[in-house]
Amino acid sequence: MGYNGDGAEVLAHPFFKDLDLKKLEAQEVVPPFKPDVSTDHIDVKFFNAKSDQKDLAETYVPEANIRRVEKNKD
Repeated sequence: MGYNGDGAEVLAHPFFKDLDLKKLEAQEVVPPFKPDVSTDHIDVKFFNAKSDQKDLAETYVPEANIRRVEKNKD
């Protein structure tokens, strides 16, 4: 996603169908969730503390895809 057509491809996804880009750019969109980050210390309460190594999966990218991305870099 995002490989063909840059950001337009991503924004065409149904997840973004109700997003008003003009309001977003004007910073007029109210976020559905705004975490409290007013403290000076590092707060990890919004991270899943129950994650462990078995929950993490390694991502595999085929070599052909890596070469295609490298070839089309700006």
